[in-house]
Amino acid sequence: MIHLVIGPVGAGKSTFAKELAERHGAVRLTLDAWMARLYGDDERPADRIGWYLERMERCLAQIQEVAAQVLAVGRPVVLEVGLVQREERERFYGWVDAHAFDLSIYVIDAPRDVRRERVLARNEEKGETFSVVVPPEFFEIASDAWQPPDEQEQTDRTMVFMHTADPDYSGLPDDSAERATLVAAKIADWMNDGGAILASSVTPTEEQVEDIRRRADEMIDFFDALGPEIFSPPHWDLEKVRRAAVAVRDLPASADEATLRSTLRASLLAFGISDAQLDAALKTAP
Repeated sequence: MIHLVIGPVGAGKSTFAKELAERHGAVRLTLDAWMARLYGDDERPADRIGWYLERMERCLAQIQEVAAQVLAVGRPVVLEVGLVQREERERFYGWVDAHAFDLSIYVIDAPRDVRRERVLARNEEKGETFSVVVPPEFFEIASDAWQPPDEQEQTDRTMVFMHTADPDYSGLPDDSAERATLVAAKIADWMNDGGAILASSVTPTEEQVEDIRRRADEMIDFFDALGPEIFSPPHWDLEKVRRAAVAVRDLPASADEATLRSTLRASLLAFGISDAQLDAALKTAP
């Protein structure tokens, strides 16, 4: 599994990626760290942007090669490798698809003024996640270059969005209420979409089936990213919910409608509601 962390400079990617790697026992590969180690003391020419981009491409190619070797021995990787523009990400997705790697994407973002303050502080403090000094002019250029995933990219890929507007953000929240807030939206989407299919007597379209599989994948990613104890005390058996979501996600394309409906129903019942409660809710669904 590849866990790809993307976002604009100063959004909190390194902090998030570090904790994500620890949680999954993954190897973390960071473009900034490679660039700093390989080229940090090199003399910069007048064309700094061209100098940087050429070396960045070489580093990224080597990081991908190392990542493939790590994945081949059964270990996951967390990649923090730039990819601020959609065209760059499309090339990366092509590499992922060509090797049939599993991919989860975490989009980390924050307002520009918050990010600017973080970068200035990081330049001074040179803390645990520091790799290189980011000059103010480079921050502005890099921020302008950031292209967040558009609707099509979000549809095509499994993404988890983390908005770190708090300047004191330090990775995945420890507070159970904050964790519950992050996952609640995905659970609501899951139940709404699944309920809509079950409430209708019309055969679901291929698009609906793909959407519900995508919702299942997103929910699984949330559980995996945020850990097994999202709620404290637990409102649901989240491992049971996760297994039910996996069953929906992994339904074969040849599955008939009855199998889809029964699997989907089981996934909603996994939240601890009774058959009678589910049936009552479905009858009142719009």
